[in-house]
Amino acid sequence: MGLFNTPETPLKAGISTSLRVDAPGLAFVSIRADSSLGAGLYSEGEYAQELGELSAGWYVRNAICALTIQNKTMYTRTAAGGTLGDSSKRYEFSVETFRKGAPYRLFLGMGYEEFKRSYPGVAEPDSLGSLFLGGRLNADLSPTLTLIAGLESAVYSFGLDGLTGRGPVPSAFLFKSSLGVRYRLETQKE
Repeated sequence: MGLFNTPETPLKAGISTSLRVDAPGLAFVSIRADSSLGAGLYSEGEYAQELGELSAGWYVRNAICALTIQNKTMYTRTAAGGTLGDSSKRYEFSVETFRKGAPYRLFLGMGYEEFKRSYPGVAEPDSLGSLFLGGRLNADLSPTLTLIAGLESAVYSFGLDGLTGRGPVPSAFLFKSSLGVRYRLETQKE
């Protein structure tokens, strides 16, 4: 069940696969692919989603460094019978810091992300490129409850393709924020 589902199709089937290879304490490589399943986009509101991610990282004292490439796409059937497409490409360098026994973990990331929207019957899409910087804090409030707070902001954004020369207004503040809790049903054994 999803946010974009219509009353006619309340469920959307999908598949998610991932593979991770670790050299404990040295390095890791992971790959992930997610996709919605279905025969096609035939009626208004139907959609298809895909995600692909490749990540490679290495361990240093009290930190995990990683390079990640991520692609996302979503296609939606419009009322006029066309297909609206949204996609993003993300290139990120991240560092997750930790200390054994400490009740918190800090995640810092920076990189480049490109957002693209294609419209039915329009040859050139609208695209926006952004250099971003962000962070996330995971704080253990108890052995079973963790608070997660994050903020990511565009440091510099500019228009591409159909938006060349018409990027966001200089006073605009483009950001993503998150706040949540994680509850573990079983406490971790030391």
